[in-house]
Amino acid sequence: MSGGRDEGRVVGAGAAVVTAAVTLALWVWLGWAMAGDDPSTVAGAASAVVFVGLPFAAAAAAVAWHVARAAHGPDVPARLLALTTAGRHGRREEWGAAMRAELASIPDARERRGFALGCALTALRTGWGRAPWLVATVCFVGFAAITFAESRIMLAGDQVGILAGALMSVPLFFAIALVAARAVRSFRAGLESGVLALLAAVAGVLVVAAPEAITWYHEAGVWIIDGDFPKGGIAGPGEAVRDALGGVTFFYLLFNAPWPVIGAALGAWRRRRPEADAPPAVAPAGSPGSARSPLPSQRGTGLS
Repeated sequence: MSGGRDEGRVVGAGAAVVTAAVTLALWVWLGWAMAGDDPSTVAGAASAVVFVGLPFAAAAAAVAWHVARAAHGPDVPARLLALTTAGRHGRREEWGAAMRAELASIPDARERRGFALGCALTALRTGWGRAPWLVATVCFVGFAAITFAESRIMLAGDQVGILAGALMSVPLFFAIALVAARAVRSFRAGLESGVLALLAAVAGVLVVAAPEAITWYHEAGVWIIDGDFPKGGIAGPGEAVRDALGGVTFFYLLFNAPWPVIGAALGAWRRRRPEADAPPAVAPAGSPGSARSPLPSQRGTGLS
């Protein structure tokens, strides 16, 4: 068992390193393309790589680590089912263990693919629980209210736009994922809560930003995102709304998307205990515990 765990760690570490390197290389290339031949833009491009690219690389590494460790099995159906049922708790964990055991008893390759796909879709549709949806609802309402207040305050003041909200919300999504993952030591639980909260928050901002963009257009003639006045002016309310919807979605996801992943990874992280690598005690032959083997629900998974 220790050898299997060590092998899983090696595979996960390799996947994490490769994924992080590729992601960071893409951001460096993007920063290089942004800088071009203008020396004045080099500092800005380097800052984008450090403050945006590095979090994306860390998040990509965390996902690769957990996916590589969770997706284990003799073939693609087994790995798919192991991945989609990993990190569950309570009855959902028992259901996942039962489905994996059922798959192991199916010899036909076509039946295995159909069974694994059906179970995977069911696992993805269910099992969220109430807590992530409650947090998402609070985020939707809260961000909608904050965006409205921010819009009116900025419009009456220096009109610098509402972009600051995208930066200030980073610690919130990190904390939501961290707490959710820490509560049950599950990367999946933290990821579900953090990502759902982020998407709900973006939706709340969009619901308010669209009509507020029209108000900014009529009263100030500037974009609601950054308060910028385009050279040719804004063509109309429709263009103001499109810029608001696109800008809010882009910047909120750009600055916030990696942090629920990082928070979930840190929340699910557990120190490796020396006794975990010790060989299991062997019961005397003929004793009740001599023939026992770990149940599927008792084995660790990469998403937990």
